[in-house]
Amino acid sequence: MARCVPPAVPRKSGGRHALETGADTESFRILASFALERLPNPFEIERYFIRSLEELGLSRPEPGVWMRQYGRDVVEGILSGETSPGEGCHEMYDIVAALFHPEDLLAWAYLDYECDMAAENPHYKSEVENEIRREAKAFLDANSEEFF
Repeated sequence: MARCVPPAVPRKSGGRHALETGADTESFRILASFALERLPNPFEIERYFIRSLEELGLSRPEPGVWMRQYGRDVVEGILSGETSPGEGCHEMYDIVAALFHPEDLLAWAYLDYECDMAAENPHYKSEVENEIRREAKAFLDANSEEFF
């Protein structure tokens, strides 16, 4: 699969690097501004992501690739404490649903259900959050970081 930008540009810092090297469009700046929002609208992100790629003349990665890369960002947030395990789990479930429930990600569907159950049972919450962290680590191990 062709990469969209040089492989030396990782996705998290890639936006800043791209702007610094002259890859600048209105849609790209709007996309970059979503980093300032706690819970940006995923449909808006996708819209401006696709527009930015088109405006910059870059190829579009396969949805499964960039959705899993977004998943890496989510689980990194869970593991760093930036995102609560429950919130991150719900985001991961959204990714699983968007990818039509691939077998290797089904644990997130079960964990999403368990998160809802744990909200009603505070004694169970800690156990579920620990399981979410274990699954987050396993996701990182199984999904290599891509650059685009």
